[in-house]
Order: sequence, then structure tokens, then C-alpha cells
Amino acid sequence: MSESIDGWIWSRNPRSFLEVLSLFAGYEFDATDWRTIEAGVQDTDDDNPGLWYVHSLAGVNATLEVNLARAVGGEETSVRVVGAEAPELRLRTDTLLSAFAAGRPHPERSAGSNVRCLFTGEVRQARSSSV
Repeated sequence: MSESIDGWIWSRNPRSFLEVLSLFAGYEFDATDWRTIEAGVQDTDDDNPGLWYVHSLAGVNATLEVNLARAVGGEETSVRVVGAEAPELRLRTDTLLSAFAAGRPHPERSAGSNVRCLFTGEVRQARSSSV
């Protein structure tokens, strides 16, 4: 098996990221997948490897194991994709991670403003971003 592809995306982007990644794998991502992932990621912590959520995308082109964990107190979601064997799929996956990590989390928000977590619905104070 090939090396994992690791990175992070903004916490507003996991669903879109997974929908596009599923297209690459030839997997039909649906609302049930999203509800399962949304619930599974709620109690994760990217600083604790034992608290990551794992979801499989078993498609006709590839079977990908996607590991996700929230950055507690932040607006990022850490991502690890395992199973991208083909060089083209590895490049696409890496590029997808970069695209969904681009920009600021919410340009209209500044440090100290309130943000709502997509996974938990919890409202908390935003931290500043140096991106």
C-alpha cells in the first residue's frame, strides 16, 4: 500500500472535499455518508491519533480510507487519505487538499468574533488566522 496523503482543510469544507474525492474514486457519496461522517467527526481531536474518525470510500476506481479529525479550538479539519495508489489519483488528492485549505476560514470574521462549528453546532470565539 502507498503512503498516506496528509493535510488539512477548513472545517466548512469536509463535505465538498469528500464529494469531489468520491468522484475521483468512483464512489457515489450521498446524504447518508455525510450524516455518518458529520456524527463521527464530532468528538475527534487531531492531536490524539486514537480520536480520529475513519470513513471508507469504496469506489470502482479506488478504495480510499479517509481519516478526519477536528482541530479542537480551531477552524481546521485534519485529513489523511490512504489507498490512493495511482500517481494521478495521488496528485488529484494532494491538489484537492491544497484547494480546500486555501484562503482564510471566513474573511468576514475577525479574531474575537463568534463562529458556529459545522460538526457540532457549537458557537465559540474565532481565533486569528495567519493564512
